[in-house]
Amino acid sequence: MDTSTFTYQIVANVLVNFASTTLVNIPITGNATNHCAVVLALTGTVDTAFMPHIVVQTNNVQVTRYHPSSPSAGATRITARILVMKFRPSAGAAGPSGSYGFLAINDSGYVQIDAETPRLSVLSSGTYQGTSMTVTVAFPQPITTQEPPCVFIRPSTSSGTELYYGMSILGSAGNWTGFRISTRNVSYLPSGKWFAAVFAPTASATYGVRIWNGAAARVYDSGAAPAVVTNVVQSWTYVGSVSGTLAGHYYWRASYEVAADEYVMINPFTLPALSSTSPSASPTSISLNYAQKYAEIYQQGPGGTVFMTKGNVPAVFARLFIA
Repeated sequence: MDTSTFTYQIVANVLVNFASTTLVNIPITGNATNHCAVVLALTGTVDTAFMPHIVVQTNNVQVTRYHPSSPSAGATRITARILVMKFRPSAGAAGPSGSYGFLAINDSGYVQIDAETPRLSVLSSGTYQGTSMTVTVAFPQPITTQEPPCVFIRPSTSSGTELYYGMSILGSAGNWTGFRISTRNVSYLPSGKWFAAVFAPTASATYGVRIWNGAAARVYDSGAAPAVVTNVVQSWTYVGSVSGTLAGHYYWRASYEVAADEYVMINPFTLPALSSTSPSASPTSISLNYAQKYAEIYQQGPGGTVFMTKGNVPAVFARLFIA
């Protein structure tokens, strides 16, 4: 364990059926905008429905099935699991105080071990190289958690800037076998490195430290390498649009210099974004520009107009723990 780093904790885990639920408010202690990120729809199937709108606020996370500026426009009806993940304490706040168990906090207030909430543990890693715009990766062995794993990718720095979208986890609960991702660039094939992580340590080390919670679930294992969260980008500035063969492509940008060992979580880019006038889903993709030091998200607007404000779509960056 490196006490100068921090890892993710789940502070809310809610399954919501947006067919019968319009708006969800999840109370979060402190200014959630600087220490929480929200990941939606970590499902095992490809879903072409809309992505709910996310706003990370002070003391609250709000998720709606429509865009707040146009409630009567397109709305999602999916059933999605909302994971609110904490990556550091709120500014100026003391570390969390559990009701029982073991808690370790470093000098910066980052939680290292918490007997009540699991951290993000890396189970497998590797490389990917597509022969088409879609690449399928098999895990070395199935991941046996009920929740699908979080998949992080580091696109190759030697090829052109790919637009990644349409990610899906293969398999089913208790038997996740791999993942599939697609790019929107005809000229470049997807290639790079990846790792998969879950909020449940499953290491089989013969020595070290293990901690169980009150429900007898293992939440910490020193033999399970953590995914070290480095940053979260979730505020995007609209830049403009470019014309395409089928529709316009709109894009938003955030300044960010991707470090040499950083990966980005691809799960949040599973669902298309809400569109103000189009009844069909508008694919959303993410791109990392290493040379010019920014991240971008793109949205295709088929036959309609997109919303300029994107809400807090999370680009979660992390690195593999190196002992």
